[in-house]
Amino acid sequence: MPIADLVSGRVWLSLKRLDPIHATNQYREFTQQAAGGGPVRIPFREPTPRFSRNIIVSHNVGRYPYQTEPCIAVNPTDPDNLIIGLDDYNFFGDAIYVSIDGGVTWEGPIALKVLMRDQIGGNPTLSFSRNGEAYFAQMSIGYRWVRVPPNLVVLAEVASIPVYKSTDGGLTWSDPRIAAQGTADASPEALSLTFLDRPWITVGPDPKDPGRDNIYVTYTEFTLNYPILEEYPYLGAPMVAITIKLVRSTDGGSTFSDPVAVTPTYTYLVGEEYRRIVQGSQSAVATDGTLYVAFYDSLDDGPWEGLFAPTVTWSTDGGLSF
Repeated sequence: MPIADLVSGRVWLSLKRLDPIHATNQYREFTQQAAGGGPVRIPFREPTPRFSRNIIVSHNVGRYPYQTEPCIAVNPTDPDNLIIGLDDYNFFGDAIYVSIDGGVTWEGPIALKVLMRDQIGGNPTLSFSRNGEAYFAQMSIGYRWVRVPPNLVVLAEVASIPVYKSTDGGLTWSDPRIAAQGTADASPEALSLTFLDRPWITVGPDPKDPGRDNIYVTYTEFTLNYPILEEYPYLGAPMVAITIKLVRSTDGGSTFSDPVAVTPTYTYLVGEEYRRIVQGSQSAVATDGTLYVAFYDSLDDGPWEGLFAPTVTWSTDGGLSF
């Protein structure tokens, strides 16, 4: 996929067909690791008044001893309740670990399933509401056969963003709700794919109704438009459009709004030497409800040269505009 080098972690491995869960992967075979029995105290460093001993939270429960991209959140109603989300290559989706004693011991892994028809998850992100409800988002990546008129069939990669909710401190989770949907559409003129990457979830007060928490999910939207060359038929080099977008929920994650653009849209033709991209959004909500979104902007020399700008934008109307 032309955008593979603009993503990271398990998503990059998947788009490169290097994810261990793919049956044909060249890295599929390796020495079996013994499954861990739980958190392990590291003996080689004495604790100090500021930090405890290191504790290994994740452990191997299958043949793939890989856990990556951890995130952590603390319950504001119970500071001893911690949740860690991470990529675990033994599961199709991400995994959760939960502590109710301030991080001394951990329960897990708790596997979260991806959307129906999808194959893998990635890029975990966590947040608590002020009343102690936990929200988790990840990428859900699948493959769709798309018929391109008149007689082409294409296997397309599609990534969406599901959100999960827990009301018991992370021990159990709801079924996923789609916050933002990836698509694969074809017409006689073009094949259009929408791939959603790098979600970030945050929860905070609504600026007009401070007693209510809004759930905000930002992500990078890659839209790839492949022109169809009828005389062959064949797909030409795609035009890629990149935008950081946001969806929000005002009803506890039951429904989500239509996407709102956080950044301008930058476009380039695959193969161009210089191309501007935006990526890696992170968000936070102030006590007055102001929503801040930070992201990486490569500037006009592209992602592989020296210029770049860490950028912050904000919304004072609950994510309706920036």
